[in-house]
Amino acid sequence: MDNSVYVCNADQPEPIHVVEVKKQFDTLSDNAKLYAHHLARASWHGAPIVMEQNSPESPGIYRFILEVAKSCKGDWASLAQMQDVEKRDVEEFLEYSALFLSYLGNYIVRFPC
Repeated sequence: MDNSVYVCNADQPEPIHVVEVKKQFDTLSDNAKLYAHHLARASWHGAPIVMEQNSPESPGIYRFILEVAKSCKGDWASLAQMQDVEKRDVEEFLEYSALFLSYLGNYIVRFPC
């Protein structure tokens, strides 16, 4: 087993894709829509448990990311202006946040195939 350390730097912007599901969601039965809704809510409510298992500081980082997003209502350009930070700093924060949210924590675990 390779015990080398894996370093993940988000030094190149990754493309962001919007997943449009409304058309497909509208084709579901009312019961299936309700099931999908509750499954999604259960997933988000369970996410802090996964984060806590990843690292004890992960839930706090998660809350911080959500508060920053809430404070600017998703208008990231205005965040840079409000806080007098460089646009690149906001981009790096968003890259870190995307990695954090995709792994539900601040450590990336790679399992051997």
